[in-house]
Order: sequence, then C-alpha cells, then structure tokens
Amino acid sequence: MKRVSVLLLSATLMLGLGCGRYSYEKRLEATVDHLRYLQRLDDNLIPAPEDGKFKDFPMYLRPPKGMTLSSQFGMVADLPAGQYDLAATFLGDGRSLHVLARRKTAKKAPTKGAPVAPETATPRGPFESDVVTLLASVYGGEELQTPKWQNETKSKNTFKRLIFNASNGNVIRVYLYQKEPYDVALIWDIPAASNKDGSLSTARDLSLQSFAVGRKAQRFFSGSLTEAEGGESSSSSDGATAF
Repeated sequence: MKRVSVLLLSATLMLGLGCGRYSYEKRLEATVDHLRYLQRLDDNLIPAPEDGKFKDFPMYLRPPKGMTLSSQFGMVADLPAGQYDLAATFLGDGRSLHVLARRKTAKKAPTKGAPVAPETATPRGPFESDVVTLLASVYGGEELQTPKWQNETKSKNTFKRLIFNASNGNVIRVYLYQKEPYDVALIWDIPAASNKDGSLSTARDLSLQSFAVGRKAQRFFSGSLTEAEGGESSSSSDGATAF
C-alpha cells in the first residue's frame, strides 16, 4: 500500500530528526510501529473480501497472499441445509482455508393463526460438535474422537486450536473463535511439506491477528479502524497513543 509506505517514511524521518520532548517522541514511535505493522500485513496478506456474505455476517478476514476466494465451499460438495450462515473456501499453492460461521439471532414469535412452516433445515447442535463431526467425515483420524483443544491468543483474538493429521498426510489446523453471538471455524488444510514454512506460518499468524467479526469488522470495512488499532503492533505497548 503506497499510502502506508509514504506515511511510514515520513514518520521515520521525523523520528530521526528528534522533536525534543519525550512524550512527543513516544507518540511518534507508536505511529512508526503502527505503520510498520500495517505494511507487514500488506506484505503478507490479501485484502479482506468485501462480497455480500462477508460484509453481511459481518466478518473481516485477510488470508495469506497467493490465496483466492473460491466460487464454492471446497471441503465437501454439500453442507447440511441451514447448518451455517457463512461457508467459504480460499485456495492457493496447494493450501486451503475453509471458513464456517454462525450468527445467533433471536427467534421471531410466530404470527397468531399462521400455519406452521415445515422444518427444512438440519437442526443445529453445539457449534464445536458440528464442526468436529464434519471434520471427521472429511479427514478421518483418531484425534477427532477426543479432540485436544488448546487456547491460543493472536493479538487480541482468542481461539481454541486443534492440530491433527488428515488421512492424506496433510496437516489440519483448526481455530475456533466464539464470542456471542458469533461462532467461527477457520480450518487450514496444509500439505505436510509446507507445514513448517516460516513465511507461511507468519502469514497465518497475521491473518488470525487481523481477523474480526461484528462491529469491529464493520469498522475495518469502513476504514474507521485499522488492523493495528484493532490489534497490537509488534512493539508498541497497550494504551500507547499514535501521533
């Protein structure tokens, strides 16, 4: 992003000149860190898709560079009707990122005297259980019989993480994000040969750091909040005021 590069250069030059006051320099340092972090995101990630299903949910997700949004969900041919409010797949360089999400909404009371509509959707169980059931049907593996979830924090986002090997040898990394009223599963399908690639790991971490749903996602889409403001830059402290 040219604008980020220009701002970063300007702030760096001002910092190098020195401005006399300690508080001013700290604000300037925070600004430089902020801009460097934004540049790092742009160097590693593609822009968040702005099509209807992501904006309507709303979900802000920036996958690693080299990945593109597929025209259809790629994990299975057909998902159970009504199980998820958003289902999408990003593909690139032999890797896949599958997205499954729900948003809880208040049920409307039926109109008095109105005929009862037949149930057409598959009943929803607990989100985690439904995701694990789907994973087991696609990837197999004994690990999914008793999943060993671990908590993992990426910037200000807290996930439950599950890593296991698929029957084809690929490494599957699942990140569950659950914050009322949203449930999201980010499922990374990675060839074993690429699993320890440092650049891919960095891009995945940055993607998880900049992830957002709800009002925060809406502010990202509108440009009223940047990923660095919504999360944390690499070296600035919490509460630092950008210049």
